[in-house]
Amino acid sequence: MMKTMITKRNKIWLLVALLLLINNGCIEYYKISTTVNADGSFDRTIMVFASDSATVFDGHMQIPTDSSWQIKSRWIYPSADDTISEKKFEYIATKRFKNIKELNEFLDVKYDTSIIIQITCNSEKKFRWFYTYHTYTETYLKSFPFDYFKAEDYFTEAYLPHLYKEEFTYIREKDSLSLIKDLETIPQLNSSDSARMLELEMEISKEISGFIAMNIYEEFYNYLISGLEVSYPEKYSFLKNNKDILFQESGMHDIFSNDNIFSNNDPLKEILKNLKLSEDSVIKFDSNAYKVFNEKLERTGQLYINSNEIKNSIAMPGLLLETNADSFKANQCFWNFNEYYFYLDNYLLFAKSRTLNIWAFILTGAVFIYLIFYLVKSFRKKS
Repeated sequence: MMKTMITKRNKIWLLVALLLLINNGCIEYYKISTTVNADGSFDRTIMVFASDSATVFDGHMQIPTDSSWQIKSRWIYPSADDTISEKKFEYIATKRFKNIKELNEFLDVKYDTSIIIQITCNSEKKFRWFYTYHTYTETYLKSFPFDYFKAEDYFTEAYLPHLYKEEFTYIREKDSLSLIKDLETIPQLNSSDSARMLELEMEISKEISGFIAMNIYEEFYNYLISGLEVSYPEKYSFLKNNKDILFQESGMHDIFSNDNIFSNNDPLKEILKNLKLSEDSVIKFDSNAYKVFNEKLERTGQLYINSNEIKNSIAMPGLLLETNADSFKANQCFWNFNEYYFYLDNYLLFAKSRTLNIWAFILTGAVFIYLIFYLVKSFRKKS
């Protein structure tokens, strides 16, 4: 399975890393814990587990450093009998937010070359006399920065997990892939099954990478069209009339073929070559817009080639009622995922709980007792 994972992701990377291969620091994982308090406040802890102190801030997550946070760090050494593992660095930041607005103000970051992960939270509290219902959601926003085509319009909900999950196996009877956790028994695969499984995985990877390519190309095409219309009317007409042909000829649509997998071919440069344009002349159309486009390309590659694990937990007040967590214990929910989960679509964490309004029970009981005494007293007077 590991061989399949490496093959699949490396080949998709050959498509999306059109300009640069960026190396972020070695972060083992992020651990984010949120306690939702009944009074509407939130306790947030962000922990980074890294190979050394210098790489804590090299990932895609916003890591707090200001004095409003309680910050501590430490080196974790392997046990005395562990002669293989290296020491690790742990960075922990904790803060209480008075309300959901304060929490979202911290989370509201704009894209730049270092912070790519964007998170938004929502909290709702509904009073229902005897009980108060609490709902909390935390959404990791889609990180792929090109928005011309939507993943939900091209793929089913069950399709995208092939991008970020590796626990798929081949079902011979259906000639399809299924998540292992959805099966009662895991089939034994022979060499023919394994070959067919790899073939299906590559077909899915090719469709996903084709979707990525279409988004990138659409923005590049629109940039060229706007610049050519004024400066090069003949090239403008050629590009407009040959939009799909140039996409095909660039190789972006077919990056997974045997001829292209290990090629250093840059599809965007091929498009400029067919238009007989230099990159310098194209930059002059709108240097700021071209810079933004290249930053998007860089982010596209950064997140895909450097995806880190995220361990998220949410503690709800009172009795836990609903959640989409991977697991839960009492009122605490746990998710384990990585940055691929929200590469092409938002990833939602959800939990709902109920707290008991003791005062409502006491007040209701007191009123009930009072009514009984009142009715008994009225009855005695009449009799």
